[in-house]
Amino acid sequence: MLNQYADDNVAYDGNDAAKDSGSEFDGKKIAIFVSGLLLLIIALVAIFYVFNGSRDDNPSIPKEKCGDGACEKNENCVSCIKDCACPDNQECSKEKRRCVDKENSTPEPKKAYCGDGACDAGEGCDNCLKDCPCADNEYCLFDENKCVKYECGDGKCDPFENSMSCCDDCPCTVNGELCNLQAHVCYMPEPVLSQDRAEGLLREYYQNEDKTITEIIKHKIVMVDGKYVRWVQYFVEGEGRKIAVVSDDEVVDVLPTA
Repeated sequence: MLNQYADDNVAYDGNDAAKDSGSEFDGKKIAIFVSGLLLLIIALVAIFYVFNGSRDDNPSIPKEKCGDGACEKNENCVSCIKDCACPDNQECSKEKRRCVDKENSTPEPKKAYCGDGACDAGEGCDNCLKDCPCADNEYCLFDENKCVKYECGDGKCDPFENSMSCCDDCPCTVNGELCNLQAHVCYMPEPVLSQDRAEGLLREYYQNEDKTITEIIKHKIVMVDGKYVRWVQYFVEGEGRKIAVVSDDEVVDVLPTA
């Protein structure tokens, strides 16, 4: 049924109004559906890249630090050649995602430093002993920063040589010592006359003079006229301290004491 409205002289049909209202509702549903679908697609893409992708594997993801001059941990020559450029003797491998040596190229020499285990040019026992240690038969000549070999028997008492390591070159320092040329060490020879025998001879010497030795203080071996003898210090009753030289089977001399 048509209802006539005289205001605008337009015929208005109620059925047409219902149709317009239904079309508007259908449009809203479609818009909501499309928006939801787009949001779902965006969410799925984001989830995919979070769990399956990375900045290196997906060049489409922006690299915020690429070009800052520092080759970061998550950068390489494939993802950011600006920061991770390869040296002249290497090239970028897309498969390995890193720089590799070029074929028939000579590896770049490593920079030397003290402690790398190699005695490099400019290093020596003075400024880098850990890389340039001296051998057992050498010593470090610090002024020249190098190890010098010393030989026992060359006639020079070199640093680190002494009478107990090379008496051939460094004379014995203790009176009466001899140098063992085979062992290269000084030693004190034991005279034929024993300590007990020397004391016995001294007591007999004073008994013949009706005197008594009250105490033997000490013994030592000395050289007298190229011969090793016993030097004995002791006390004689009524006379005080005495010193005697005993050799072979006799008291050679009784020395005066202060």
